[in-house]
Amino acid sequence: MLNFLKKIPTPLYLTLIIVVVMLNIDVIMKTSQEHVKSVAEEDKISTLATSCDRTSFDITFQRGQTIQDCRKLASLTKNSNQELYNKVINNLCKLEELSACFTLASNMTNKSGQRYKELLIKSCNSGGGGIMKACGELGLLIKDNNPSKASEYLNYACKAGNDEYCNL
Repeated sequence: MLNFLKKIPTPLYLTLIIVVVMLNIDVIMKTSQEHVKSVAEEDKISTLATSCDRTSFDITFQRGQTIQDCRKLASLTKNSNQELYNKVINNLCKLEELSACFTLASNMTNKSGQRYKELLIKSCNSGGGGIMKACGELGLLIKDNNPSKASEYLNYACKAGNDEYCNL
C-alpha cells in the first residue's frame, strides 16, 4: 500500500485528501460540534457545582444566585448524574427550598421514619407558602398519633386543591 502511495504525484495526493475531507465534512463537523458541546456542558456543570456548594453568604444576592445555580444544576443532572443530583437537592433543602425538601421526602424508601417526617414538616411550612402536598402527606403520617394536627395539615392540602386529602 505504501509503495502505491509513493507513486502518486504530490498534487494528486493532496487533491485526493481534500476530496476525502470534503466528502466527510458533515461527519467531521458534527463530531467536533458534539465534542465542543460536551466540553461546554462539563464546564457549565463544574461552574454550577462550585456555586451550589456555597454555604455562607455575604449578601442576600449571593444566596439567591446560589439557589438559582443549584436549580439549574439539578435540572442538568437529574437524569445523568444521580449522585450529584441528590447532593444538589440536599443543598437546596438546606437553603430552605421547600420543593427540594419535598423531593427528598418523596424519594425516600422509609416513609415512616423521623427524617421523612422532618422533611415533610419543613416542606409543608405549616401551610404558609409551603408545598401543600407535603402537608397532606404529613397529615396522613400523623393522623393516628395526633388527629387534630393531622386534620389541620390535611385541610391545608385540601384547600390548595389536592382533593385526595379531602374528607379523610
